[in-house]
Amino acid sequence: MDRVVEFKRPLVSPPWTKDRAVGVFASRSPERPNPIGLSIVKIKAVTDRTIYTSCMDVLNGTPLLDIKPYIKELDSKYDANYGWLNNIKDFEHLILHIKGIPHNY
Repeated sequence: MDRVVEFKRPLVSPPWTKDRAVGVFASRSPERPNPIGLSIVKIKAVTDRTIYTSCMDVLNGTPLLDIKPYIKELDSKYDANYGWLNNIKDFEHLILHIKGIPHNY
């Protein structure tokens, strides 16, 4: 996120929308007006001043701004929905990709 050169467009077309333009904040696009991202990771080990994690969504050298514990009751929103994604064609197929569930295309 910190390597995006310039914020250009308030509307973007995510690859799964078949050219439907949506607001950049609704798209999860890396091309954003702020260079801050969020990853939920599992801590695998801590040694001295090094924290080893599972798949963090960053590049080498990306600044780390904060570390917080994941608290299920605070961070998981059971009443959340998929917003505008509910209305796209092949929604169920997209959800399989989002959840990383193996499937036949």
